[in-house]
Amino acid sequence: MKSGAAEAAGFFVASAFVVSAMDSSAPEAVSPSGLRLGVLRKRKDFRAAARGGVHWRGQALRLQARRRTSRVQAHPRIGYTATKRTIGNAVQRNRARRRLRAAVADCEITQFVAGIDYVVLALPACLSLSVPHLTAELQTGLASLARRLERMPR
Repeated sequence: MKSGAAEAAGFFVASAFVVSAMDSSAPEAVSPSGLRLGVLRKRKDFRAAARGGVHWRGQALRLQARRRTSRVQAHPRIGYTATKRTIGNAVQRNRARRRLRAAVADCEITQFVAGIDYVVLALPACLSLSVPHLTAELQTGLASLARRLERMPR
């Protein structure tokens, strides 16, 4: 079925609720317990995770995590990084970030600890490994970081 402006643009509307990919009001992933996964957007948050947190390195990705000091937003947040030096040109960097987002989407949201900022950095092997392998590696890293964060003083 087609509707008004979508018909003029040549798009099919599958339901009454259509969200643009760039829409900032798009629904976030929410677990049954109410835990949701936010997104890191500011450079200072990425830098803080790199400086003041714990790190884990796998074959295709590197994880950085730090406990937030403010309790205003208790849900976990995640950011993705693929650098030109590590990955290559813009097409490869975008592909690497898409693959990392797919791996995070395949993980259970309960594997992320509330009040923690996570940064996932793409390594060159990210482009060649399958998404299930990336997901398994990400889950291993999240479990390792969770154990290390438990031992850190609050």
